[in-house]
Amino acid sequence: MKYFLLIAFICFAFQSKAQAFQDTLIFTPKFTNIQIFNSEGKVVNLANAKKLAFNDSISLKYFRKAQVNKVFSTIIGGAGGFLIGFNLFGVIQTGDKSSLNALLVGIGLVGISAPFEIGAIKNTKKAVHAYNNWVVSKIKYK
Repeated sequence: MKYFLLIAFICFAFQSKAQAFQDTLIFTPKFTNIQIFNSEGKVVNLANAKKLAFNDSISLKYFRKAQVNKVFSTIIGGAGGFLIGFNLFGVIQTGDKSSLNALLVGIGLVGISAPFEIGAIKNTKKAVHAYNNWVVSKIKYK
């Protein structure tokens, strides 16, 4: 029994050292969808990527900017999409073209949300690059 416990302890000790390696991230931009993958191919969202980069201040700053841009883009674009859809439904159903001003406001809001989405993609790309450089330098100097 003593030998079994000793062998089990040694196996668990080596296994915990093997899990200490941090993996790099892979960024793949899609149209209005930011996808980040770890080295195993699993999808990592912005909030989890921010948790991974907690120790690296440069990549954490870029992840925060990307998350703020993504939230603004979603809110403004969603409001614009609602105005477009609601007014188009009204025009199609009743034939009344008096509410086209709100339709133009919706188109404007969707147009305003585009730079925020582009900024989120750029900041995510910078954050992933900074995080990968930090992980590689951390491994190199260990």
